[in-house]
Amino acid sequence: MRTTLLKGIKALIFNRRIHSFTEETDLVPTLNLIHKTIDVCYPAFYEAPVISYFKEYHSSESIMERSKKGYTLVYRVNDTIIGTGSLIDDYVNAVYVDPVYQGKGIGKQIMKALIKKAKQKKISKLRLDATPGSKEFYNSLGFVLLKEEVMKIDNIFPLYYYVMEKDLS
Repeated sequence: MRTTLLKGIKALIFNRRIHSFTEETDLVPTLNLIHKTIDVCYPAFYEAPVISYFKEYHSSESIMERSKKGYTLVYRVNDTIIGTGSLIDDYVNAVYVDPVYQGKGIGKQIMKALIKKAKQKKISKLRLDATPGSKEFYNSLGFVLLKEEVMKIDNIFPLYYYVMEKDLS
C-alpha cells in the first residue's frame, strides 16, 4: 500500500512523458537543451571550435529539418523538455539528455522509442555517429562499432566520432 501511494505521489510530482516534437512549443526548448548539453558535456572531449561546430550543426533550422524529414521526439518532466532524439530513415541523430538527468534511464527510454519506430517502419539496421562521451551508452544498447573517424574543424581541431550500427532483425 505504501509503495503504491509513493508511486502515485511521484507520478503527480514528476509528470514524465515522451511525445512527438511539435514546432510551435518544442523548437526553442529543444534547441536550448541540445546547446546546454553540448556546453556541459563536450568540453571534456573537444576544443572550443569543435563545440561551436556542434552548436551550428544543431541549429533551429536543422532541428526543424530533422523533424520534417523523419521522426523527432521529446521527453518532458512536467513542462520542461529534458531529452530529445530523432530518426531519419535508418539513422539516429541528436539524442540528447539534460546533464542533470543523465544516468537515470531517460536516454534508454528515448532510444527504445526510436527503435520501436524504426521497427514499425520495417528498418532492419540502425546507424548512428557517437561522440567519445556517448559511445559506451550506445554499446550498452547493442550498437556495435563499425569504424572510428576523425574530422578536422578549421583544418586543425579534431572531431573524433564513432560510426555504430545495431541489427534490429
